[in-house]
Amino acid sequence: DDNCVFMASSAFESWKHWSKADAIFQCHGRSNNINNGRKNKIHAYFFLRAAAVWNAIGRWCMSDISGLFGNVLFNTLASGVSRRDGRFPLNSDFKTVHAMEALFAFCDGQNALTVAAPFFGAYSFYDHQNSTILLSTDHSSMLRSALNLRLDESVI
Repeated sequence: DDNCVFMASSAFESWKHWSKADAIFQCHGRSNNINNGRKNKIHAYFFLRAAAVWNAIGRWCMSDISGLFGNVLFNTLASGVSRRDGRFPLNSDFKTVHAMEALFAFCDGQNALTVAAPFFGAYSFYDHQNSTILLSTDHSSMLRSALNLRLDESVI
C-alpha cells in the first residue's frame, strides 16, 4: 500500500524511525533487549526489498487475476516474526541481519502444513501428489526436532 511509505524530512528523523524498527525486530520493542551492546542492526536494504516482495504478493493475492486461489493463499500467511522468535540462530557470526530474516519479519510462512494453496506450487502425476509450502517457524522447529537437526542446519 502506498500509504505505508514514510518519507523522512531529515537524517535524524530517518535514523529515529529505523532505530525504532530495529528495536521492534530485535526484541518486540521491549526495554530488556537480549542483544544489549550488539552492534548488528537491521539492514535497511534487506527490509525495504522484503517489504516490496510481500507487498507485491499481497497485491497479487487480492487482485482479480489470482481468483479464489489468491484469497485462500493470503489467508494462510502467518504474521511476521521478530529476530528473537525467528528460526535463525541468535549467536550468528553474520555482521548484519541475514536477508532471510527480513523476509520472515514480514511473513512467517503458512499457518497450516496441509493447505489448499501451496505457496511454491504443487503437482499431481498419476497417484502421486506433491505440494510445497512456506513453513512457519513453529512447523520448521517441529520438523527440525523430528529430523534431529542442529540449529545451524537449515530447514527453511
